[in-house]
Amino acid sequence: MTDQYGLIFTIRLRTFQALVVSGTEMAKECFTKNDVTLSTRPRHLAQKILGYSYAMFPLAPYGPYWHEVRKMVTLELLSSRRVNSFLNPIQASEADLAIQELHELGLRKDDSGHIIVDLKQWFAKLTLNVTLRIVAGKRYRAADEQEKQQCQKALREFVDFFGLFLSADALPFLRWLDLGGHEKAMKRTAEELDEIIGGWLEDHKRDNKDLGLIFQLFGLSSNGGDMVVDSEVKELQNMVDTTPKELLELHKSSAEQKYVIVDPNERLNASLQSCAEANEIMDSQKASIAMLKEQLVKERDQRREERERAAADLTAAVQRVHAEAQEMLPQNESKSSKN
Repeated sequence: MTDQYGLIFTIRLRTFQALVVSGTEMAKECFTKNDVTLSTRPRHLAQKILGYSYAMFPLAPYGPYWHEVRKMVTLELLSSRRVNSFLNPIQASEADLAIQELHELGLRKDDSGHIIVDLKQWFAKLTLNVTLRIVAGKRYRAADEQEKQQCQKALREFVDFFGLFLSADALPFLRWLDLGGHEKAMKRTAEELDEIIGGWLEDHKRDNKDLGLIFQLFGLSSNGGDMVVDSEVKELQNMVDTTPKELLELHKSSAEQKYVIVDPNERLNASLQSCAEANEIMDSQKASIAMLKEQLVKERDQRREERERAAADLTAAVQRVHAEAQEMLPQNESKSSKN
């Protein structure tokens, strides 16, 4: 096919369109100059059901939403300062506790002087506790065996579902059949994870402890009193939905042109043109986001001024009523004395 179509060409894998690159120079161009055009990810059923409609950072399509979340993750959640002060001590602490448990098991040896340790279960428990302390700031103890098994089962199914290749991913019109019952099982696992994470959030609200990466997000979202506004969230969600469609249309148009282009330089120029068009779309969406943020700031300042004026009027009214009551008090006392 390389001899017939050249070093770079597109093929259709069922409903997906794939780009085949056979040369190192072409591959370098794809991952450097044209990385924006080819950086988005195909959408699968597991990403939509288990990833909260592609809202998870590793599963989100390339766009403004992905850029903002990536900036927050790299600068706040997983910065070198936070990793050194937060993540590394947790790993060392959990390793010490796991080794201590092994030591306690060794002290309870039977008459033969041996003890059986299930290393698979031991490493699974260690990995789960490290993950939970990093993410949610908690760990499971012996008394929480049932909850621990439920969490392990849900996380195991979560990982397994992302490794499946479903017929609905290749042929979306077969989704309503739910061949194999995978979609129903994904929804059940998603509900279990929602219940577990919801319990962690309730514990956080009750104890008010800022532990784990999840609860660090609360500090980022409420820092300085600036809360995430629903309209801004909807705007970002619309961009997440529309940008991949526009980029897909540009990619399809460029792919159709590549069938009739023979010269590799012409194919490269067509790809660069589609990349420039995609950049123009991204720039216009960034400008709309900036305008939206300015409007939100103005509305927030206006509401703050209105609240301050209302509070001042209410204080003045209370003082006026209090003064009138003080003036009427001697008159009422004189009337009562005459009676």
